[in-house]
Amino acid sequence: MKAALLKAVQSWNGKDNHPLKDYYHDSNPEEFIQCILTAATESKEFHVQLSWLLKYHLENGGQLESKDREALILNFLPSEEWPVPLHIFQLVYRWTDLSAEEQNLVLQAAQKGRGSDNKFLRAWSYQAVFELSKFQKELKAELQFLAERAITEEAASVKVRLREILKALKKE
Repeated sequence: MKAALLKAVQSWNGKDNHPLKDYYHDSNPEEFIQCILTAATESKEFHVQLSWLLKYHLENGGQLESKDREALILNFLPSEEWPVPLHIFQLVYRWTDLSAEEQNLVLQAAQKGRGSDNKFLRAWSYQAVFELSKFQKELKAELQFLAERAITEEAASVKVRLREILKALKKE
């Protein structure tokens, strides 16, 4: 891992994202994704910070090639730390050309995420399945069934996301 990236991820305290933002804005855009990808494959220790940086990069107009996206999905989605798949689920809507393998990886992680103790991960797991239903039409009926069932049992923040998903499904 490059020294500047290592310093940024080590100095992150779990709340203040300034060290990560500073690294991002000081980094070479051509090298950024490769640094993240290399770091993600070298160690799982900093996956939360690295997935946050990836999300920040894309939210700020950065690009991600298909081959790099697949490698990052393969590295990040198996993570046991809930923010990592959450960050990936929050990006799925941006990816209009997911391969069948990537779709299956995201779907498996989303199915696992729906059982998480973390309400944010559960909410975004449903959202990821909704985004995948644009590729796999057969997911819509299953998602509608799961959302209607879960809406009676879920935390308020998850219910809001489920209502939005159900509303969007009815429009389609």
